[in-house]
Amino acid sequence: MLEWQGIALQLLGAALKRRAGEAQEVSAFSAAPAPPASPLAPPSRPHGACRHLEAVRQRLAAVPHGAHSLEELARLACMSPSGLRHKFRQAFGQSLGSYQRECRMRCAEQALRRGVSIQQVAHQVGYAHACNFATAYRRHFGVSPQAARARFHRVD
Repeated sequence: MLEWQGIALQLLGAALKRRAGEAQEVSAFSAAPAPPASPLAPPSRPHGACRHLEAVRQRLAAVPHGAHSLEELARLACMSPSGLRHKFRQAFGQSLGSYQRECRMRCAEQALRRGVSIQQVAHQVGYAHACNFATAYRRHFGVSPQAARARFHRVD
């Protein structure tokens, strides 16, 4: 008897959750349109995909100088490489490569602020040649790393 009551309570709880979810969906459609999302805030995603994509994002941010292969990142995200490329762009509004470059440039900027040489910064953020780094830095910030470094030290 208790076993049947337990099953009945579980079914009732599931039905109430489903009904509450439907009520929220109906009220969401009848409400005023939501304001546009902030460009910095990632769009909402399913919980599982969010967790896996966030792991990829954190890996790229933690080791921006790393030579991350698409296959390695896809395994981390529990997705196919093409699925990862598509879902990462959908979730964060930029490609994997673009996000990694952004992380590299943030690290480079911090190193230049600390007074590290441009050659050392280039190697720290994963560039084999300082001229490639200087080109990427100029494209990203609109100013050369030399000019940025001089500006940082004049201000400080």
